[in-house]
Amino acid sequence: MSHRISLGILFLLFSVFTVFGQDTSPSKTRLTSISLHKEYYNFNSMHQATYFLLKGGITFKDNSHLIVELIETQYTEEGRKIYSPGDMNISYTRSIIPSNSKDFLGLNATMKMHLPTGNSDLSGLFGHYTLEPMIQYGWKLMGNHLTFSNQWRAYIPTIQAVENTVAPALFVLNLQ
Repeated sequence: MSHRISLGILFLLFSVFTVFGQDTSPSKTRLTSISLHKEYYNFNSMHQATYFLLKGGITFKDNSHLIVELIETQYTEEGRKIYSPGDMNISYTRSIIPSNSKDFLGLNATMKMHLPTGNSDLSGLFGHYTLEPMIQYGWKLMGNHLTFSNQWRAYIPTIQAVENTVAPALFVLNLQ
């Protein structure tokens, strides 16, 4: 566990130095983001979960993006602690219609792959390898005071990693 934390900190420092030391011209492939955060969930008094999310992004010459997310999970269920490396998500986003200087925020298409890498029983995706195609668009309303963003996505289970698991919902609509 401690070597994972050390490698994570080393990767974070290397990425920060790389980001600040690179040319920001749009003609180059570059590391554009890296983040690390923690989420807590309390399902009931006997079942809690903590998720650690390490996320990094790369922007390519054509302004498309590749994002990799590593998710570690720690569950407490009936007093028993269970640790799992959790899931790995890889997503590729490409702008179909770029944003303009006015109010339109653009139209983007994304393909995301969910890969359970740890104990599939504890996977946040019900033990399935999934594909998640998405379309997202949005507008700024009332100047910059209000943003309308819409995301259409589908979960497509491909390989069942664990027997007797429930497939995720096939279609999800997010309104923000």
